Amino acid sequence: MSIAVSALLVAVLILLHETGHYLVARMCRMRVNRFSIGFGPAIARFRPRWSETTFQIAAIPLGGFVQIAGMDPNEPVLPGDTGSYASRPLWQRAAVIMAGPVANWVVAAAAFSLLYGIGFPKAEGGTRIGEVTEDGPAQKAGLRPGDRILAIDGARVTRWVQVAGRTRESAGRRLVLRVRRDSEVLEIRVKPRRDRRTGQGLIGIAPAVRLERRPGLGAIAAGARQAASDCAVLVLELARAVTGKGVEGLMGPVGIIAMAKEQAERGLRAFVHLAGGLSVALAVMNFLPLPALDGGRLIFLGYEVVTRRRVPPRFEAVVHWVGLLLLLALLVLVTFRDILVASS
Repeated sequence: MSIAVSALLVAVLILLHETGHYLVARMCRMRVNRFSIGFGPAIARFRPRWSETTFQIAAIPLGGFVQIAGMDPNEPVLPGDTGSYASRPLWQRAAVIMAGPVANWVVAAAAFSLLYGIGFPKAEGGTRIGEVTEDGPAQKAGLRPGDRILAIDGARVTRWVQVAGRTRESAGRRLVLRVRRDSEVLEIRVKPRRDRRTGQGLIGIAPAVRLERRPGLGAIAAGARQAASDCAVLVLELARAVTGKGVEGLMGPVGIIAMAKEQAERGLRAFVHLAGGLSVALAVMNFLPLPALDGGRLIFLGYEVVTRRRVPPRFEAVVHWVGLLLLLALLVLVTFRDILVASS
């Protein structure tokens, strides 16, 4: 059941992204030929009598798309066809492109607002353990929720980021933790296991958290700020990855569903938090200035603003196709790795 719910979450977030494109395209009076969840051949489709759009579910559930008339650079534009994307003003074309990521940001803000209404989990900031993973290295070594880590290998630690940093760097090497439990100080030896995805050390602990609540409109404002802050943090992390950290932390649909399954089993609050986080990730990733992504299309529109002329259609089409092939290759690679991790 949790796997089904997790897969449904991913599908809904993709659906909301494409719905953003669709709604703004229709508001701008563009003709939408197809609305697809997934790629490849359609396994189910329907076209309402009142609509010119065919809605479908495709065989490869790795995303989705909205096919707007005139959006393909190679598609001919008939004179007087005001329903074509290519014939609309630049600001409307930009609005359609931005609508998908913005929809994901709105979903993230809504999820975080809900959490602030019921209690948003925030780390306390110290080194007190809030959760110990069942059958993980920490539990086997004797660590318990409520323990406060004072030192690691003799080095004093006062912040959780120090604890996380030392464990990440120590995969396979035994650590000596000095821990305060009630009025007693203990020495506990624990050996971080190597994470199969990133190669970093993990011992299976999480920091103690407090629940921060905001009433009414305060929850909405806090949720919007949280979504904006998480977007900024993710952009910085991506920038660091580009400078040398590689793609170890990237996940495909299999990895995302596996992570969502874990959060679903931890309860509603963790699941809603994950939904907000995935929405932030979709918003930021689609805004990246890469071919075939929304950000790549915005780059071409920016060129049009600066030069007062459009990019040659054939050149734009080639760039998008090459970018799409590279993104699909990366997706296959990451998904294959996710499957290996899940089956090992």
